[in-house]
Amino acid sequence: MQRAQRVRRRNGGVWAFQWADYVIVGGGLAGLATGALLADQGHSVCLLEAHERVGGAAHGFSKGPYYFDTGPSLFAGGSLSGRDSSDPLAQLLRLLGIKLPVARYNTWGVLVPEGRFNSAVGAKDFSHTLRELRGRDAAAQFAELQRFMKPLAEAAVSIPPVALRRDLGIWRTVTPHLPRALRHAAHFRLMSAPFSRVLDQVGVRDAFLRGWMDLLCFLLSGLPSDGTPTAEMAFMFRSFYGEDAYLEYPLGGVAALAQALKDALEKRGGKVYTSSPVQSFWTENASQRVVGVTLVDGRRIKASRRVVSCISLWDTARLLQDGSFQANAEPLPSFLHAHLVFKALDPESASTHFTDYIRGGQPPEHDGYNCHYIVVDNWERLTEPQNVVAISIPSVLDPSLSRSGEHTLHAYTPATEPYELWENLDRERYRAQKLARGQVLLDAIARAVPGCADPDSIRMKLIGTPLTHEQYLRRYRGTYGAKPLLPWIRHDLPAGLALAGENSFPGIGVPAVITSALLTALGEMPATLHARYLQRLFE
Repeated sequence: MQRAQRVRRRNGGVWAFQWADYVIVGGGLAGLATGALLADQGHSVCLLEAHERVGGAAHGFSKGPYYFDTGPSLFAGGSLSGRDSSDPLAQLLRLLGIKLPVARYNTWGVLVPEGRFNSAVGAKDFSHTLRELRGRDAAAQFAELQRFMKPLAEAAVSIPPVALRRDLGIWRTVTPHLPRALRHAAHFRLMSAPFSRVLDQVGVRDAFLRGWMDLLCFLLSGLPSDGTPTAEMAFMFRSFYGEDAYLEYPLGGVAALAQALKDALEKRGGKVYTSSPVQSFWTENASQRVVGVTLVDGRRIKASRRVVSCISLWDTARLLQDGSFQANAEPLPSFLHAHLVFKALDPESASTHFTDYIRGGQPPEHDGYNCHYIVVDNWERLTEPQNVVAISIPSVLDPSLSRSGEHTLHAYTPATEPYELWENLDRERYRAQKLARGQVLLDAIARAVPGCADPDSIRMKLIGTPLTHEQYLRRYRGTYGAKPLLPWIRHDLPAGLALAGENSFPGIGVPAVITSALLTALGEMPATLHARYLQRLFE
């Protein structure tokens, strides 16, 4: 039943108190997804976002005449268009009836110690690159890994994330999928094991192939193969190395995904309040139950059912000012960011700009440019600072994101920048350090992207640091999130409080945070209703 109440006006019409069934703190993808699903069940939902726009890390921003897309940018084929019924994001979008216009592509640029090449998703192209780069033995090792991972990938998607629950009602929601799951039961024992165990068991010895798998793990979870669950990599193998693999990007940028979820929430009667930072969780003195939130401006919002925290573990603990919850996890490092506008070369010049590509590789897909590049300086220092740079040029796929004859670019070091280096700097030292440590981004861009080595081609350049990440995303020490632990730690929460997003199982990354949102939101309904709710997805 939709219901909301507001009483006690203050300061000329600003509401001093209101309530809803669910109050959600944090308007990133997890908060928006959780809110939209709860509203879809008929509950009243109030979502609070500290920033002026929703999306969390998945957002865009304007600077002068330019628009920059930022945040997650690598989406498996079918995850945005809703065509892949095994992808948690696709399942969410289908449940909510969201259809996003997308661009399809399959090639990204790679610069590693062994050379430069364009890599297309799909096992066939990568096998060809391996033979050119490392010889037949490396290609044979990958073929054996691919063979070993195929049934694991089928096992990973045999029970859809949308059917999972955190209580005994899971038996009712997963029963229709048990016949398929039981066919793969022998493979489930490996799902929670680190992926390095699979690499060892298969006999992956080639240094490049081993480094490449560590890189994919690192980009997926923030840790190399010895810290990444096999289940995550099994799902990734299906998405990246399947026969019909491709990639998608949302037209309008990743902010279009956040906006679509916001629209879905509001269409169902939910309320979204931006520029509304929360000061603390509101607890009852006697029971210590969380019953709502207090905003920085003094307003209080009561939750008749539950408060859902979609912010980091450490920020969640901070809002529980009585110390009743501790973030028992290690924070991963933060980021360096660069946002550039540069003059695009003509297609022929861009296509022939670099001459050192490994023989036989794929050409860039779009007028001499790829949408994505990855630059690795040293395999031995994969998770160390100043070593890996990821680059996204969304205007390659969606020209509306830049002015004619230009491209907008986002580059970052993926969760490797120590926050400690940026603490307690005065303004002059901060500026000097930003120039010095940001140079790794500019060097990688110059190496990877046609025309960007010429300073005259750069129209605008912005460098962000862990302090930028901390300020604009309001994240504890600018952290990427909690370092994954195997097995995942279950957090003891006060009554009335739930978690959703990267602060809870299964962890970091878009598929993981959407899965967490599904678990939290659908777990609020009885299992019998949950099972009926799923019929519209799988019929």
